Amino acid sequence: MTTGTAAGIPAREYHTAQVHYMRKTLNASADNATQRLVGVLPAGALVLKNISGAYVRTPAFDAGTVLNIGTSTSTSKFATDLSLTLSNVFTAVLEQSLDPVQATPSTVYAQLSASGSIGSAGVVEVIIAYIADNDL
Repeated sequence: MTTGTAAGIPAREYHTAQVHYMRKTLNASADNATQRLVGVLPAGALVLKNISGAYVRTPAFDAGTVLNIGTSTSTSKFATDLSLTLSNVFTAVLEQSLDPVQATPSTVYAQLSASGSIGSAGVVEVIIAYIADNDL
């Protein structure tokens, strides 16, 4: 088991120069108001804000359901209140104010939040794309 990361999960860093990513599926009925682990970013990772975000699959979530993507210390570091009410739509975190370079390994979490009671429908894919600091 790898040590030094949340739950012993190692940061994903390939040995070749390529874009890395993490992907996590969240469901309305199972994941409301619960922080779900997406993955671990390695130190020095550069998050690609224009291709990181959320893709809402069919069916869409009920009105008032939003998504936050962040870390254990900053629950909305990467995305704050992304709307999930339109299906087949990708929303990038490009608009979010974010320092894209991670100084230390960062454990990424996603959390659904509903302003009222959340319905049983709704599936979202959380995607974090990044470039590892692997200067050759």
